[in-house]
Amino acid sequence: MRIHRISLREFRGVENLEVEFDVTGVTIVEGRNEIGKTSIADAFLHLLDMKDSSAATKVKEMQPIGRDVGPFVEAGFAVGPYQLVYRKRWLKDRLTELDIAAPAPEQLTGEAAHNRVIQILEECTDTDLFRALRYQQGFEISQASIGDAQSLVAALDAVAGGAGSGTGAGEGHDALFDRVGAERLLFFTPRGQVTVARKARAEQLIALEGQSRGIEDQIRGLEETADRVRQIDLELLGLRAEAPSAAEQIVVHTRNVREIEGLEHRLELSRLSYDAATAKQREAVAARDSRTVLVKAATDAANLLVTLDEAARMAAPGLEEARASLAREALAHETAKTALASAEQDALTIHQVVELLDLRLERDQLGERLGRASAAEGAIRAAEGFLAGCTLTDGLAREIDEAAKLHLVAKVRAEAGSPHLVIDVLRPIDVTVNGRARDVAPGSPLEETVSTEVEIVIGDVARISVSRPASPDGAVDDLAEATRRLDGLLAQGGVTSVADAHELGRERLRQETERASERRRRTDALRDLETPELEAKLGRAEERVTVLEADGAAAGTEGETLDEARVLANAADDRMRAARIHGEHCQTGERAAEAALRLFEDTELKRTIRLADATAEAERSAHALGEQRAVSGDDGLETALRESEAAVVAEETKRLDAEQSLTEGDPGTARALLENATGLQERIMRDIQAREIAGAEARAILGMVGHEGLADGLATVLAEQEELLRDVNAENRRAAAVELLHDLLVVKRQAAQLAYVGPFRDKINGYARIIFGHGVEVEVDPSTLEIVSRTLNGTTVPFALLSGGAREQFCVLARLACAALVSPASADGTPGGVPVIIDDALGYSDPGRLEALGAAFTAAGRDCQVIVLTCEPGRYRGIGGAKTMTLG
Repeated sequence: MRIHRISLREFRGVENLEVEFDVTGVTIVEGRNEIGKTSIADAFLHLLDMKDSSAATKVKEMQPIGRDVGPFVEAGFAVGPYQLVYRKRWLKDRLTELDIAAPAPEQLTGEAAHNRVIQILEECTDTDLFRALRYQQGFEISQASIGDAQSLVAALDAVAGGAGSGTGAGEGHDALFDRVGAERLLFFTPRGQVTVARKARAEQLIALEGQSRGIEDQIRGLEETADRVRQIDLELLGLRAEAPSAAEQIVVHTRNVREIEGLEHRLELSRLSYDAATAKQREAVAARDSRTVLVKAATDAANLLVTLDEAARMAAPGLEEARASLAREALAHETAKTALASAEQDALTIHQVVELLDLRLERDQLGERLGRASAAEGAIRAAEGFLAGCTLTDGLAREIDEAAKLHLVAKVRAEAGSPHLVIDVLRPIDVTVNGRARDVAPGSPLEETVSTEVEIVIGDVARISVSRPASPDGAVDDLAEATRRLDGLLAQGGVTSVADAHELGRERLRQETERASERRRRTDALRDLETPELEAKLGRAEERVTVLEADGAAAGTEGETLDEARVLANAADDRMRAARIHGEHCQTGERAAEAALRLFEDTELKRTIRLADATAEAERSAHALGEQRAVSGDDGLETALRESEAAVVAEETKRLDAEQSLTEGDPGTARALLENATGLQERIMRDIQAREIAGAEARAILGMVGHEGLADGLATVLAEQEELLRDVNAENRRAAAVELLHDLLVVKRQAAQLAYVGPFRDKINGYARIIFGHGVEVEVDPSTLEIVSRTLNGTTVPFALLSGGAREQFCVLARLACAALVSPASADGTPGGVPVIIDDALGYSDPGRLEALGAAFTAAGRDCQVIVLTCEPGRYRGIGGAKTMTLG
């Protein structure tokens, strides 16, 4: 494929654009950003891919924003022997047209034209390779995906001496590989796993093996069942013989247990009598102990009453002394408070003096700051007044300078081919040129360039008109347009000349600088405040000064400085602190005296309460003891206690005799023997019943299963198993053979890839040596044709660890090498291969590398078509012989 030209109209931001390319060699298309360079490559791909009826997002993005027009693309290009002119318009007034000039003329429209182009592309070129060789700006640095490009593989195979370009052994080898692959799929999945059918047969063989083992297990089970029937019969005979003996043991042990139960009843009655005697004894003990407690309580209460009376008489003097001490401490505290009040008043007076002097200083400072801020604000207002009336902005000044430059260029172009009129005057005279008075004096000739027409009036002597035909290249029109634009911009800026604009711009800059300086002065004066806040703060200071002066604080400021007043204030503060400390000490003493008095009073109160309680307790104890002795004397309680103790001894003797008799009878053993005899009889009966059931089940199994023909079934399963085993073994042998042949062919194919990847590596190395020198070699992955590593002067670095500039350079060189290899012309001279489109690459390359890259581009351009799109013309200055087109 070779691209001759591409035309765009209303495509994204491009209104109208046409670019022509050299069929062989390098074409550089340069232009500023957003002028449509990338759109050229995108438009060609959309022309090939997108039908005019498509409503895809890519198609909608082709339409200019805010304009209801149809994007249009036309391209002239060659594909194999075909010379094509192909055009499309999308969205609005849709159109598809195809003109084929060679090898035979054809004209097609609509979908037929689209399908015909697709057919020609599939027949004569590798469009996937064309897309892969495009290097596009704004994307991550990446190598071209060319590992599966059939045209490149065929070209490499041909260069390596293979048959990839013909119909010989290469295609036969591929056909054999495909047939072996198809045969392999009969036994294995594409991932190399065993197929479902083979797994099913293997599982069927396992199932038959399990079935045969099951039948064999059934036969062995029948034999074991017959042996079990005979064993059960023998066990039944023994169990039935043991049953009568077990019944006799139950009768004997039941009689012994009943005798034990009689002894247990006798023991229970003895225990109840013993418990009653014990309870009566406890009641006698409690009555005796209660009487003892009452006697002791009455004695203790009388003794406590005597003790409390004596303590009250001894504590009276201490209480009186505590009250006298509190009175002394209270008087001292009051005296200290009076002294503290006097010291605080003195400190307050001197602090008001300090505050007044401090406020006068602050008032003066705030007034000075406010004056500086007011002056700065006046200067700022003056500057802003000028700037508000100045219509000349920075942008307009730049436009005036640009317009002046364009006017100068247009004037030079217009004057380049225009006649010059020169008038020398011999005496002073009035001269008007195109209605404008000119000062002309002898010795100073009047010169005027005649662009279209000049009219000169010499006083009242003559009128001279000089004209020339309009310039065919439009230079005069350009000059007139440049003049109109310059005059319009000057009028917009309120000036009459470029010099005035410059002077006004300098004055505006001076005013802006003055405004910024005054703003800094105002900020320095205001600091962290605004003007109203500063004024308010000054007003508050003046008000406070007035208040203090009215209160008489000014009377103490006569002849004193602020520092002297602060020294007096510190001394007054020291006296006030000393008075406060002394007052706090007196207050502490008063509180201690109060606490001591409260302690004496609390102790006296508690003693009074205890004395009252002790008196009441003594009276109550004596009354209770008298009432109980009236009911029963102390001797009667002792007698009742001795009688209850004798009764407890007698009942305990009876209980011990009953326990001895029960122990000798051994109730636990008797009951255990009875329980065991009963359990033995029940177990014998259960065992007899279980063996009878088991024997019946075993006989039923023998009677039912013995007639099912297990031996015949086993023979059938074994025969089926043997036949399936032969089939599986044969299939496994075929699968192993196919797998071996497939692995061998894979090895051979990999060896072939290693052979034909050499020309591609050599081509890249040839270009790389132009840039990096003769000590460079690259390693290429045979399967993906991607660069794996670079060796430079004996040091090998993986591709991913190279710098961004080196990686980008190798990505471009690999694309150039691929295009050069697939581009040799056919026998009839038709160029082959596809173009390489480089869109603003090599941004990471230094100037030295760029110069060497230019030589690599030139070398590649001898074999293929290279299209470079760039916004940096200097980046590709080193490509000798390149065709350059400048957009805009």
